[in-house]
Amino acid sequence: MSPSVVYGISNKSSFLVTEPVAANYVNETSRSNGLGDIYFQGEYAFYENSNFKYVDQMTFVGGLTAPTGSAKKDPSTGFGSVSYFLGGTYNRMFVDWFGLVSSGLNVITKHDGMKLGNQYLYQVGLGRN
Repeated sequence: MSPSVVYGISNKSSFLVTEPVAANYVNETSRSNGLGDIYFQGEYAFYENSNFKYVDQMTFVGGLTAPTGSAKKDPSTGFGSVSYFLGGTYNRMFVDWFGLVSSGLNVITKHDGMKLGNQYLYQVGLGRN
């Protein structure tokens, strides 16, 4: 479960806060539960174009994860350190179709001598309205 709040600052920018809650994480040998890492994200639409056929939009996305979860639990409920996210999105919406691509890099910092690997994230989507 990940309760979230989104606030639209303007027509071009928004702010998101998410606090994941692990009700019951299970792997082959153990269980854990508790809070995950809280996530703060800002998004800004730096390009918008529309005509009678479609609407285009491109955004910058920046985020920060604070270590409210635990990397020591098994399975972990968080990274155990601060992480920073930078990415972008592009979407095009027609009357009947919607397409999107997005990518970003999540840089996880070192904590207590442990450094988890960074994450490169991407997605592609297509939908019919």
